[in-house]
Amino acid sequence: MSHGIRLAVIALTIASPLPAMAQSTADLARLVAEQGPIVEAVRTFITAQHDFDLATIERMTAEDYVEISPLGEVDPRAKMLGFYTPDKKVAAPAMQIGDSVVTMIDDRAAVVTTSVSYGVGTAGEPPRTLALRAVFVARRVAKVWKLVSAQYTPIRSKN
Repeated sequence: MSHGIRLAVIALTIASPLPAMAQSTADLARLVAEQGPIVEAVRTFITAQHDFDLATIERMTAEDYVEISPLGEVDPRAKMLGFYTPDKKVAAPAMQIGDSVVTMIDDRAAVVTTSVSYGVGTAGEPPRTLALRAVFVARRVAKVWKLVSAQYTPIRSKN
């Protein structure tokens, strides 16, 4: 194969992924536009629970919201809201929300899977991390994403 033909083959090989890459970039932009508000709703809700922000929790959840606790208890919205009243507020440990995976059901519903970890410890002991896998079901209501369900499952420590 001559040097000129070899360069042409290399150039075609390198250039051929460009339309696919452009398509992937367009797909990524569409996904961010579509799924970003859903992920943001979940992150806002988790942060509101951490901060005992009852008004935000109420705003982010649908009337038929149901939560399954890490202990397996099924809590309807009213019971869940009762955990976050101002008189029950406690100092919360540092929290980190992991990356989210969104599965669209249609343009009005989605399942979001993420993780939430907390740094806990007592004086004189090294801090440890407690982590939960969290699964949320979100429903679009009048252009706003509301959470209708959450389930929290403890993640076993690797130690």
